[in-house]
Amino acid sequence: MVWHWFIFSILLIMTFIEQFGHISKKNCERFCAFMSIVFIFISSIRWNQTIGDWEGYYSIYCWFEPKEFLDIFRIDYWPFEPIYYLTTRFICYFLNDYMYVQVFMASVTIGCFYQSAKYINRKIEIYGKEFGIEKSIIIASFLMWWATSCASIYTVRTNAAASICLYSLRFIERRDLKRFLFTILIALGFHFTSLIFIPAYFLYSKKINIKTLIMSIIGVIFIKIVGLNRIISLVGLLGGRYARKVATYNVELGTTNLSYMNYSTWFLIVKALSNTILVVALGLLIIKYMKRNKRIKGINNLYLIGAFLQALTINYNFNFARVAVFYINQQFFILPNIFNLPKAKNITRVIFFAIFTFYTTLKMYSLLNSQEGYHVFTTIFSR
Repeated sequence: MVWHWFIFSILLIMTFIEQFGHISKKNCERFCAFMSIVFIFISSIRWNQTIGDWEGYYSIYCWFEPKEFLDIFRIDYWPFEPIYYLTTRFICYFLNDYMYVQVFMASVTIGCFYQSAKYINRKIEIYGKEFGIEKSIIIASFLMWWATSCASIYTVRTNAAASICLYSLRFIERRDLKRFLFTILIALGFHFTSLIFIPAYFLYSKKINIKTLIMSIIGVIFIKIVGLNRIISLVGLLGGRYARKVATYNVELGTTNLSYMNYSTWFLIVKALSNTILVVALGLLIIKYMKRNKRIKGINNLYLIGAFLQALTINYNFNFARVAVFYINQQFFILPNIFNLPKAKNITRVIFFAIFTFYTTLKMYSLLNSQEGYHVFTTIFSR
């Protein structure tokens, strides 16, 4: 666990330098590119882990025993989505080492996040509208990412799909529907829940007003009347593993087994909702002082959708509520923007940094103590 805090400390120090030192935006991005390589390396050398569904992924990888090339495409049952599953079979046939599956997943997940953070860090103008900020926040975003999820080094398919969806933000801002949908199609190749991100294209630039809030309330009432379990059951029409997965969620209604965690289910629910309320409040405050910045409004809109999804599903089934991550991960870019509030004096920015430090430290501590698996990190060198 010590090395987790070591990386956290490096990112914290570099965040201070980013916000108060004389370091160019380009150099901040270069530092994050280096850290991305470090994260990919750490993620790639994992072995026999107890977190991140490692054993389940590895077991299915070992089921495939190809004798010839065409065996890769002879599939009677799809335990995973096509891009991920076919890639693992290619790796099994040509390289015969699960480590390369981890290299592939880490490269996609961490690489897409870095490209997304770099894009968010840039200031651009599209059709006369301003997107982005002058001051760099990319290292602060990486600190948030590390404190919240260890930078997705314990990679699962949802992480990969969510990072690919983050990458699609550039196409939303450019109003390039074809490229956006193509990116979502790739994300679907890793996890089918990526479908839930399609409305982001239409809601990103939507103005949140009384009408929108009323429509949202009506939507909540409608879902409550119909029953969330009935709506989710429609996914079962896809058949196969999706139908079984949905059936599992409905059977586990309110009884999700979180015994692998060190926290109770109710604590996790309160913790998640408290964090959401905090980010929403800060997001609205940032928007108030940065009205011209369309990107701030856009990513805040997406986070609000995630908050809505989380509030709607978290008491239904804690595992199912994870679909909100496709929108909730905008928090990595929302909170660091407190350093870019206009007219903030140096003493105010120092106070912001102190609060930001406390918040990320608390998130890191909570994450590392949520599961025993974070206390032990076995590698390929011990297999």
